Amino acid sequence: MCAMAIKRRSIDWKKTGEKLKDIRLTNDALKSFVCHAHNKNTPQCDDDCFNCCFGMCYFISRRELGEAFGVSDSVVLNWEHGRSAMFYEDLELYARIIGFSIEALLCYKDD
Repeated sequence: MCAMAIKRRSIDWKKTGEKLKDIRLTNDALKSFVCHAHNKNTPQCDDDCFNCCFGMCYFISRRELGEAFGVSDSVVLNWEHGRSAMFYEDLELYARIIGFSIEALLCYKDD
């Protein structure tokens, strides 16, 4: 392909945010990561995420995700509503945790 034929794509942060929210609510790998980040130093955590006693296997809040990522819950809210873009480092971590490529996390305006 001729390099001149490649055009720049714009990320649709609103659609991407909706995808991130859905992942927060449904992805077991992300829930396990957040649960472990919160509970790894407690005696009850035995690293057996399949038999978790903390309840995060069902639901993680924006606050819990934010704490695991080192950001506030309002930052996570802004990500999920498309009000602010994620830093590359956060996108990369998110993608590695859930087993996606960064490209698979993003939605584009021309898609």
